[in-house]
Parts: sequence; C-alpha cells; structure tokens
Amino acid sequence: MQINDFSDAMAPTESTGPQRRSAAPVRKSAAAKPEVTHVHLQGRGISELKEMDAFLQARVMFLQHNLLQSTRGLNCLLHLQELYLQHNCITRLTGLQRLQQLRVLVLNHNALSVLEGLPPSLICLQVV
Repeated sequence: MQINDFSDAMAPTESTGPQRRSAAPVRKSAAAKPEVTHVHLQGRGISELKEMDAFLQARVMFLQHNLLQSTRGLNCLLHLQELYLQHNCITRLTGLQRLQQLRVLVLNHNALSVLEGLPPSLICLQVV
C-alpha cells in the first residue's frame, strides 16, 4: 500500500491569484492511487473545488469554514456518505444529484434560500 501526502492539499488558482484557492491535491507520488476515505479540508480558504477525482474513494468530506459558493465539483464522489459544508458562502447546490450514498449533509450557515439540487432518491438522508 502506497501512502500519498495530501498535507499540502491546497494550491492557489492561476487565474485568480493567491487569494482564491481551490481544493486541488498535490500528489507526491504520481503513480500512487489514493485510497483516501476521509478528507479534511476545513478552514483553508477554499473558494472552488477542482480535481476532486483524486478522492474517488472518499466516504466523509469536511469542507466547512471555507469560501465555497457552490458545490460544483463533488459529482464524481459517488461513495460519499457524509458531507460537511457548514460556514461557507454556498448559494446553490450543484452536482449533488449523483451522490446516491449521501446520508449526512450539513449546510447550516450558508447563503441558501431554497434547498434544491438534491435528487429525489435521497429519501434516506439523515441530517440536513
């Protein structure tokens, strides 16, 4: 089993300078396939989600206390069961329709006025 170092999982985006950050993992081993199941990216000033396919096996993702305005980019995380997005700037939910295993979704302290963007199949959602 190879170990990937995601300790510096943040990289500034080129187009927006050092103030806007994206959740783009920096892999120290290009050949390694990450088997990360819990992703901790809370409180890092992330404003957009990119290259989330590095976390395809993620079951739990902590993205609270960032600067996210959208959930775009999470649609590839088909195994995600818990998603913590509280204390962001999210105005709309995008890309969550494919997350059929999602059971916990925490969205408090965002700018959502309407809860849309969740598939009807999420009738088993335990926490909103």
